[in-house]
Amino acid sequence: MGLYLVFTSGPGVIAFGLAGAFLAYFYTAPPLRLAARKGLGELSVGLAFGPLATAGTVYALTGGVPLPSFLIGIPIRLLTVLILWINQFPDKEADKATGKHNLIVVLGKEKARWGYLLLLAGFGTVVYLVMTGQFPSLTLITLLLIPQKHINPAFRAAFAPRNKPSNQSSYIINLS
Repeated sequence: MGLYLVFTSGPGVIAFGLAGAFLAYFYTAPPLRLAARKGLGELSVGLAFGPLATAGTVYALTGGVPLPSFLIGIPIRLLTVLILWINQFPDKEADKATGKHNLIVVLGKEKARWGYLLLLAGFGTVVYLVMTGQFPSLTLITLLLIPQKHINPAFRAAFAPRNKPSNQSSYIINLS
């Protein structure tokens, strides 16, 4: 399949594939262990599942990579990182003990909870892209992905003494 895409779309498919493979492998593999490096894990997951995936798909289909092909991946990136983020709260102590310095460990639960809300606020990029004419107004439908009725339970769960409800809320968020 990969060779077929290289022949039909161009050699850029190899670059996208190698970038994705690099991020996936070194997320946990030494010597980089991106997941343990103060935010690089969240960044790499966000890039791989968001802009890299959307731009790679556009390239494979059209042979080109216009800026909007990266930008449309931002909401996907945010949702993916939100899943990762909320699920790191219950693991904070274990992650810290094993040297996995993700942003929850680095920032602490008090500050990290605001990061969750900032990631949700990042959906404002969709509005900006529509208002500047880079995307059609129908793109605003992606705002329905914001888990409005579950924001407060997930936010509160991040501060629960045992944090177990946060997992339940994050699953609800991502299914709504």
